[in-house]
Amino acid sequence: MLTEEQGLELDECKTVEDIFLATTIDAVANYRDIITNVFFATELTEPFIMSTINNGHEEVVAENIDVISLERNWQIAENNPKFKKILLENFDRAIEHPNSISGYVLEAINKEDKSLIINNWETITKRTNILYHDRKDLIFILNSTEEGKNIIDMHLPELFYGEYTYPDFIEQIINDESVTKEKIANLILQDPTKMLDKNLELSNFRI
Repeated sequence: MLTEEQGLELDECKTVEDIFLATTIDAVANYRDIITNVFFATELTEPFIMSTINNGHEEVVAENIDVISLERNWQIAENNPKFKKILLENFDRAIEHPNSISGYVLEAINKEDKSLIINNWETITKRTNILYHDRKDLIFILNSTEEGKNIIDMHLPELFYGEYTYPDFIEQIINDESVTKEKIANLILQDPTKMLDKNLELSNFRI
């Protein structure tokens, strides 16, 4: 955490060069604290990260890859191959950031390396717990490989339940042929109390 003095100096920094030339701030040692500080200008995030990499401190960026959300990380990675490499190599650390992970980012990551979603599905499940379409996209990606299909079969309860509303979610995963109506029905019957307030009628879902 930056001191009050350091925070005030950071507030005066209008460029990345200002940060690296600051008298009370060490841009490398204070890397994480700089990015998370309220006085850090958001528009400096990408240039500050890339300057840190280009100055030979890739390990600092890798160790702190979770300092910003995966979505923001991916926005930076799309335009910067050096950063993309660091992000993909440290993906398990990047998804420790507590923000939700959007489906489009999962799809983009999967195109880069299919093993990343497979190997980290449990943490990703926690990060796709709010919006049903993000969880739907995760299940769709898993369903595209045999290993992923096995994960769905063995861990359907974890992948199915979330904090979202279920009707649209169920309809989409059925229409995507990611999970059959029969498997969903059996899952609900295993623990019907979870769905008592959902008033779902599976026969109404189109297939």
